[in-house]
Amino acid sequence: MKIIKRIFYYCFILLLCAGCANKPSFSDAFFTEGQFEIRSSDIIEGTPLFFKTIEGISFFVIKVNGHVGSYFNACSRCYTSKKGFRVEKSRLICRVCNVGYPFDSLDTGIASCFPLILHGANINGSYIIKKDEVLKGSRYF
Repeated sequence: MKIIKRIFYYCFILLLCAGCANKPSFSDAFFTEGQFEIRSSDIIEGTPLFFKTIEGISFFVIKVNGHVGSYFNACSRCYTSKKGFRVEKSRLICRVCNVGYPFDSLDTGIASCFPLILHGANINGSYIIKKDEVLKGSRYF
């Protein structure tokens, strides 16, 4: 009986760890003078960087084909579930409907399910997002 309990325990731990796989880690988003700023050189091609505000709004910044863009960590169709996305290889996957997007198609999306664009701009070697733009996405979180 002890062996069965032990096997069950280890299977439970393994499943728990597998459920957390590919979950993005979030850095705190700090705003200075009403804007979030990250040096463009700190953004690695094809690697989304996830951030979360003290208001609970999460977003990511990604460089694809040399272009930096930003998106809310919310699906246009499934945002009410508040689950966001996970990353698998060079794809972003909705945690609810499991639809995947290659990074180079994030701007256009697939059908009605795609990440919501968060407006930002490249200025003097930095990518800048105004706090007001981030706060506009609060209804998704």
